Amino acid sequence: GGDGDMPNRTEDYAGWLVFMKIKWKKEAERRKRSRLELESGDIGGRAGAGASRMGAGQSVGAFFRQNEAAITHSHWQVVQIAPTNTPGHFTVWALVNNALYSIPLRVPRRFYISLQQPDYDADCGRSARQRVHLTPPHSQPALNLYQVEISEEEMLEGTQEMAAQMANQNVVAVYESKIPLAFQALLSMGCTVQVAKHTQQRSIKEGFSLDELEMKSTVECPYLQQGGGAESFRHLLIYHSGTDTRGVYALFMPSLSHCLLLIVSPFTGVKDVSPPLLARWFTEAANPKDPGDVLKSMQCEVEYVTKESEAYKRLQKELDLYRSKQRGPSVALTEGPHSGALLQTH
Repeated sequence: GGDGDMPNRTEDYAGWLVFMKIKWKKEAERRKRSRLELESGDIGGRAGAGASRMGAGQSVGAFFRQNEAAITHSHWQVVQIAPTNTPGHFTVWALVNNALYSIPLRVPRRFYISLQQPDYDADCGRSARQRVHLTPPHSQPALNLYQVEISEEEMLEGTQEMAAQMANQNVVAVYESKIPLAFQALLSMGCTVQVAKHTQQRSIKEGFSLDELEMKSTVECPYLQQGGGAESFRHLLIYHSGTDTRGVYALFMPSLSHCLLLIVSPFTGVKDVSPPLLARWFTEAANPKDPGDVLKSMQCEVEYVTKESEAYKRLQKELDLYRSKQRGPSVALTEGPHSGALLQTH
């Protein structure tokens, strides 16, 4: 744990927070050491069976370390910052060296407090606050402006204590406490980033904090352009619309010139949409001035199902078939009432 006795959380929240941060950091370092010892132990166990087997294991390990080093030393073209079930934790989908990777990202809650009187504990480094020199919104004067940065879990756990601190008579104003974390990450990262040098040896499985990623301009690092950009991955479109008993699911795969339309209806005898009719609609929607428009060569497939669960199974089967035919990164664009949750759940 931290050094000395733990301060009372109610009476000295700032001191308790500093104490707990030290404790959490030590626990994280301990878990990391245990994991590294376990991995080295596995390699040692294999060594007893023969030098050749150990050598093969080391070469595989070296391959993965080389691959991760290439990722952490290259710039990332950020495709998506997706939330997870853990507050303050996100998944960054990034295009790196013509391949798509998912990388854990931790985004802290960062806000600013303007005080009437200085916080001497913060100025001496004994508080979670840090004095900053910034201009508040609307050019409001702020002689004593402090930045507070804590994890989202800490923010949620200490909601009452935090509210009590904000209500203190010494607090003039609080800024940026309600900014969505995904938006904060977007402002900090932009569309191209690179791992800071002091963390480039870390495994991407461990993830990174927001302050460990450095924004790069598109002049330094082109974004989704020729030679490692948008043409490096393919696109899918998944569309959904409907009610509990009736609906439409469409899977549009331009790279295969194929479209699957699933119609959910309890009335199996009524089939208003046929493949020729759908193909005609695509032809009419195609750009007549573009001879290479994929809509003109689209192969259409229409199926009727009676339950939504049947539509999910059919979509999954088609996506598995797509993955067997199309190697490499793909980006799925979803439109519908459930959007991305449709892919994650089913």
